[in-house]
Amino acid sequence: MDAEEIRLLKIEGRQNALAMAWLYLAAQVEMCDLLDSDSLEQALLAKHWNGAPFEPHAQKAMQHLVEQLADARETRRTSELYRMTGHEE
Repeated sequence: MDAEEIRLLKIEGRQNALAMAWLYLAAQVEMCDLLDSDSLEQALLAKHWNGAPFEPHAQKAMQHLVEQLADARETRRTSELYRMTGHEE
């Protein structure tokens, strides 16, 4: 592996760590009912940089984060339903 590949792997790792931290923080805020999930999703998907849309890779990454947050929300909802009905796994 050359120096450029190593540098790119480090950048990718840092990006993944930041994304995971952001997802954790966003989920915690959601669970405390401190923000509206739908508004957050709409805001994230409509983001731009100085009037120009994000480049395609950034848009895909933002969409992926929104989907992961929605999946986590659905998992929490399902778990709560199981707890409420006495059908815990």
